Amino acid sequence: MSLTDPKTNAGPKATAVPRWRAARPRPASPGVVGAPADERLEPLPVLRPPTDPTMATVHRIIAIVFLVLLGARLQVFQGFTVGFGVALILLPLWVGELRRYRGGVVLLLGGVAAAVSGLWLTAAMADDHQTGQGVAIGATIVLLGPLVSVACIVWTRTVLTPSHIIVFYGLGLLVRAVIAGPGGTAYMSNVWKFQYSVPLTVILLGLALATRRRWIEVAVVAALAAVSILNDSRSLFAILLLTLCLVAWQMRSGGKSRKASTARVIIGIGIAAAFVFNIGQALLLDGVFGAETQSRTVAQLDQSGSILLGGRPELAATAALFLHQPAGYGSGTYASLSDVLVAKTGMASIGYDPNNGYVERFMFGTGFEVHSTIGDLWVRFGLIGLALAVLIAWLTIYGLGHGIARRNASAVVIFLGVRTCWDLFFSPLYSSVPTLTLFLGLALILKVGTDGPTAGRPPVLASEHRRGDTA
Repeated sequence: MSLTDPKTNAGPKATAVPRWRAARPRPASPGVVGAPADERLEPLPVLRPPTDPTMATVHRIIAIVFLVLLGARLQVFQGFTVGFGVALILLPLWVGELRRYRGGVVLLLGGVAAAVSGLWLTAAMADDHQTGQGVAIGATIVLLGPLVSVACIVWTRTVLTPSHIIVFYGLGLLVRAVIAGPGGTAYMSNVWKFQYSVPLTVILLGLALATRRRWIEVAVVAALAAVSILNDSRSLFAILLLTLCLVAWQMRSGGKSRKASTARVIIGIGIAAAFVFNIGQALLLDGVFGAETQSRTVAQLDQSGSILLGGRPELAATAALFLHQPAGYGSGTYASLSDVLVAKTGMASIGYDPNNGYVERFMFGTGFEVHSTIGDLWVRFGLIGLALAVLIAWLTIYGLGHGIARRNASAVVIFLGVRTCWDLFFSPLYSSVPTLTLFLGLALILKVGTDGPTAGRPPVLASEHRRGDTA
């Protein structure tokens, strides 16, 4: 079935578009294929909603409640949240939809395999390490809960537009931030950085997406970047700056074709990331963003020769642990004294002083925590966990490249994708879950030839924007 916009292909042979799938068309600009780059239509639902109006309304209400509860992360026990429970209850709705997306089933099965690997490693390490059943259960829930939630977010794409999904999920994140409250002196002194930055960024960019205007997205991203650097949130500033560059790149005039090679775009994203990093580092060292931020940056450079290593010495600990025990340690294993010494030696090798209580309390106080999603997946779930991390990285990078190559990736999806790439290396798995879950739920691409209203069309991202094109 054709999805041709009736206003751009009017005539007696034009295919009628049902009202639930119709978007408000805008006239194309002279000389440019489709509408102007800053004029975008609301993304269409990817799949069919229920044909019965009552059931369609019920499904929309269920989807909204699920998204808010998932974002709120209301704990039940051992990391299990109300949102995870709702996702399991809704399994009959999403299990069939997940098969329609590239990498969806592999992602979920990979998570199950990694969970089994983590339990096996725990049993294997029990001879010379202390183990705990509660730790294993918690780590397994933090792994599988988000993957099940990704599948359920995929289902919400059948009844809600991406902007609605993003805003309602963001409201849940905001509820979580309000309920959690300040978490200590550092958190109270910078509530933007530690509490409200991600929820408000997701909500505001979701609302910007709903306006269907790129220039509004650019303005919102620029404002959020300014607020972030004024509140000493350097990593968020860099992520938003890269997001701004990638959104602006899509606004260029496309000539006869607005589709580029996904591979070339992925390379371009890497080059843009390196450019943003070097520009940002130069501005920080020049004191453009304040003397305090400048002094912290200089100290990290003097300590390890790199802002990244100086700010994340856990990377050196992860590398040392990997060389010491490549197979991983297990989801329910506690670190031995030998493991702690190996990690400290790795951190000391980059100039960091590990004898400050942080290593014992945070990194190894309740199992293994190496402050990166890739590291956490490897250390708890072994080589299968590492393979799962690689799969997540590939889905993230390909999803970004696919959307940007077609110049239809929204600012919020780019932000979530870049944030996911950052978290893979520099944030713990638990704190990465909110943005990683939302991004993967939106970024999985519909398979070619899938039956339904998009059958036979190119792979579809939830973030794609129709701009009057007649695909």
